[in-house]
Amino acid sequence: MDVLARSQISLRILKIVGSVAVIGSLFYLLAVTHYLRLDFEREYNRSLARFVKTTADRFEVSFYDRRAQLLALAHDLEASYRNPDAVSRYWDKGSKQDLADKRFKVDVHSSVFIPKQLAVTEDMLDEIAYTGSAWGASERQLGRELLSLSFISDTGFLRTQPLHRASLMAKDFDPRSSDLFVADTKDKDGSNWFVLLDPLNNEFTMTVTQKVMTEDRQRGVLVGVFDMPYGKFNRLTQVTNEFPVQLLLTDKDNRLLASSVQLQLLEEATPNTDLTVESIAAVLKDYPGPQYEGAVDQWHIPGSGKYHLVTVAMNGTEWSMIGLYPDSFIDDRLLRINYAMLVFMIAGALILTVISYQSLQHYISLPLKKLLAATQKIPMSDWHYNAPTLKEDEVGELSHAIDDLATNLRRTINSHQKTISSLDAMSKSLSSMYSTLDASGNLTAIMEPDWELIFANETFLDLFGADLGHGDFREIYRGFFPQLGAGHFQEVEDALKTHGIWQNEIHIESTDDGSTKNFLEKIFYQTGEEGDIVSIIYSAQALFQSGETSAEIQRLAYYDHLTGLQNRTFFKGVMEKELNALNRSESMLALLYLDLDNFKTINDSLGHDAGDELLIEVAGRLQECLRNEDAVARLGGDEFAILLTDVDVLHYVSIVANKILKALSQPMHLTGQLIEVQASIGVTIAPHDGVEVQELMKNADLAMYQAKAKGKNNFRFFTRDMNQQVSRRLALEQEVKSALENHEFVLFYQPKVHLKSGGIHSAEALIRWRLPSGEFRSPAEFIPAAEDSGLIDELGVWIMKTACQQAKTLYKALRQEVVISINVSARQLLNPAFVSQVGLAINEVNLKPSLLELEITESLFMSNLEQNIHQLDELRALGVRVSIDDFGTGYSSLSYLKRLPIDQLKIDRSFIMDLPDDEDDRVISELIISMAQRLSLEVVAEGVETREQYEYLDSLECEYIQGFYFAKPLPADEFMKLIFEVAKQPRGIFSQQH
Repeated sequence: MDVLARSQISLRILKIVGSVAVIGSLFYLLAVTHYLRLDFEREYNRSLARFVKTTADRFEVSFYDRRAQLLALAHDLEASYRNPDAVSRYWDKGSKQDLADKRFKVDVHSSVFIPKQLAVTEDMLDEIAYTGSAWGASERQLGRELLSLSFISDTGFLRTQPLHRASLMAKDFDPRSSDLFVADTKDKDGSNWFVLLDPLNNEFTMTVTQKVMTEDRQRGVLVGVFDMPYGKFNRLTQVTNEFPVQLLLTDKDNRLLASSVQLQLLEEATPNTDLTVESIAAVLKDYPGPQYEGAVDQWHIPGSGKYHLVTVAMNGTEWSMIGLYPDSFIDDRLLRINYAMLVFMIAGALILTVISYQSLQHYISLPLKKLLAATQKIPMSDWHYNAPTLKEDEVGELSHAIDDLATNLRRTINSHQKTISSLDAMSKSLSSMYSTLDASGNLTAIMEPDWELIFANETFLDLFGADLGHGDFREIYRGFFPQLGAGHFQEVEDALKTHGIWQNEIHIESTDDGSTKNFLEKIFYQTGEEGDIVSIIYSAQALFQSGETSAEIQRLAYYDHLTGLQNRTFFKGVMEKELNALNRSESMLALLYLDLDNFKTINDSLGHDAGDELLIEVAGRLQECLRNEDAVARLGGDEFAILLTDVDVLHYVSIVANKILKALSQPMHLTGQLIEVQASIGVTIAPHDGVEVQELMKNADLAMYQAKAKGKNNFRFFTRDMNQQVSRRLALEQEVKSALENHEFVLFYQPKVHLKSGGIHSAEALIRWRLPSGEFRSPAEFIPAAEDSGLIDELGVWIMKTACQQAKTLYKALRQEVVISINVSARQLLNPAFVSQVGLAINEVNLKPSLLELEITESLFMSNLEQNIHQLDELRALGVRVSIDDFGTGYSSLSYLKRLPIDQLKIDRSFIMDLPDDEDDRVISELIISMAQRLSLEVVAEGVETREQYEYLDSLECEYIQGFYFAKPLPADEFMKLIFEVAKQPRGIFSQQH
């Protein structure tokens, strides 16, 4: 058997073996997946049953323990009522007067509230004393799970703890109107329990009530609010790393009392399943219950898919606990295993490919080389082909095909020769067409898409110059019409993109007799079959039409096609005319340069049609604010210019500018939505600021950008200092760039002191610019320049890498973990590459991610909430900590806090500087600290400079303090020395305080 025959057999065998292997692998994968799914389902169901049974037992034990604690306290209160002589009388007349004035009073363990409509009597004081005597001893018997404890007396007063709750009651609130008091009063047994969702803290609570009786007389109702027993309902329960379980609590009628799903939906912007509280409640309504205790059921929840459920009844409470997990978790686990198997199969396929390649190389490539050598000997003259001697197999057939190809090529060459003859004829035809264009009286030119001139007829060359048969058409045209501005052809290109044609009337004076000829010039695109621009055609034809046509052409040439206002070219001509007249009068001209704020956002969000509608509305409002003799133009995009003539006093210009801002700020209806528009205006005055058009336009533009920098929606007059400020800013930006290259920036570190231990576990990195002279330059000076120039990205990366290196150095030198926090700018946070930059900085020094903390100001974060939450989620996935800086100075609503993936809040220094004297600052600081503690967030008070501030914050149990009272920002070596010394002291940094 020869080589080629063997190659044919080998290829067939390879095909059969490959097909069988692929089909067999697929069947094997399906079988393994089926059996694995059954095994995973059994494993998950066993884990679910064990977990729900254990949780239910602990829940029941914990519940009865709390109920017994409350019952014991009720007995203590009943004993106080039965034995009033044993109660100490510590409510004196002063207490009575105090209650009459404030309606509440605080004692050691609790506080008392009395509605303003009730009189404070001696009997009521005695009863308050009875409850107070038993309160202190009994209240200590309750566990730390107690959130609040209240006693509502039949006589109308309320005793409660925490202490501050009485001060928060409305003065006319009657506690006896509470649903809990009414329900327990009607109940014969006098004991009830409820599950309630606390919306403030986003967690379920257990409320237990107990009627207090003495000798068949009701004295009141005792109300205890506890943490949920075995609080699995206040978070998504993770049985294993890949097996989260949802828990439900239902009553005897299958009504839903508590659900970890509800809290998950409140905490997560996008839940990872379609399960909702409503879908669960709908299923439970028709759920018949398990076949037997602890059985695993399968239940389909509409809109969410199939779930596995286990129900355990808690007979003492007539409640049931249900655990469930989605069937999709089994599919997810199978998917990961299938991926691994696919990788294994792909690896096998690669090995098989290598073996096949070697076989084909030996059995196929060598014969083909012989064929290639023969084809290279094909004569170039007649394309005759001498085929090598090969068997009648595939390669032999290929040899015959090449022979046929050579024959076809010979025929093709003959055909091409005919085509060349046709092209010669076409060239003559084009030459004839060019001659025709030369003979016509029209001006004709043809350009490349980039305006490079490729043809001009004789009439065009006679007018513009015989030596201008090449070059940029725009330069040639502007050289002939020097009065046209630089933006002329931008207007032409805008018209071409919008309408496909641009036309204009021009007037050319004849050099022979001095007469003026009128031409209608047109410019349009010539497109190919695919719609692409092949060339640009210019044509100008002598005009002999009526005056109306000429006026229409003039309107198209000098007025904006969208708004009807003057365009840039015409407006500059008006300015030139008015400036020439200004030399003969003593009045002034005012040029107002107006730019709409955030126009791009409106255009992108509502569409270009809405943007055009907005520009038309703005143009109309501008005209309504001006006199007939004033001029207004649209310069392009969302930029407008206004020329005020015959200005006698500058105050008039301010009046007009304010009038424009007020008119534009009125809401506009665009595409069915109410939109508010603001603008920034720059003003320059002639002849004080200049007498040239270009100079005045530049001055007004500078003033407009100053108005934007001052907060937008205002106007600014041009001053000579603005040129100097721009020059200084450009110089500063260059100096910042040089400082980065010369390594002049350094980081200082200001510690954050842990109040309970006095330890230093974290610090804020602050950038400093050390000049070659040794002096330091303020960050307030160079950070804005870095922001404007875009250098903040490079500077931010340097800060990040240096801070990571410092944290690593501290750990190596002291074996102590110190979190280093850095400030993040708006530009960095909006940079799509920011997350990868953070990950790279951490990986470069092999730093534990939790030792890097990013501080983001509250106002910056809220400017683009959804995008920033997504960005922070990615950062938290890296393990990096996140802190909200300047907290309290941003939005007044705090509802967004529960959605933020953050670790820490920093109270803004403006709330700290007047502590403890300022009452408002005390209230705000206390609220922020209390809220952070309830949300399990760290809280830092920055700007602490006095002992009084420190002691007051310590009394509020603020976790961390940062400020000059403990340490100023320190260079790296001094900061490391401080850390080392503090670590040796038993009370940390407090050991160094005097």
